[in-house]
Amino acid sequence: MFPLHFRAAGDDTWPRQLSYGRYVHDVLLVNHGLAMVKTSVHVVEHVDRLDLGDTILKKLDDPIAFAIRLDDGSEFELAVDQARSDSDGPRSALTTSVTAAQAPPQADRDPSSLTAHDA
Repeated sequence: MFPLHFRAAGDDTWPRQLSYGRYVHDVLLVNHGLAMVKTSVHVVEHVDRLDLGDTILKKLDDPIAFAIRLDDGSEFELAVDQARSDSDGPRSALTTSVTAAQAPPQADRDPSSLTAHDA
């Protein structure tokens, strides 16, 4: 579980209150609200890095951001603390998703380049 700020794409401000999320396969689970009792489920279709510019996000020491498109076509922006992201956290999971999304489909790859894991 990792702290995050989560907003609809195009909003002018980030929420002041932190939410907490988990990224499992292609699903982002976000706990939010008073006492974090509300959970929203987001099936992620595509992830891109997002430039925060000079934006200062309180409660995140070293923020990095991602633009996320869900399977229903809606778009959101997610900011996480890069320093608090570990190997199971959002940076690795979302970066892996970005890398996978940019890789050519398996059918387009040269069969001689496939490893035993790919086959």
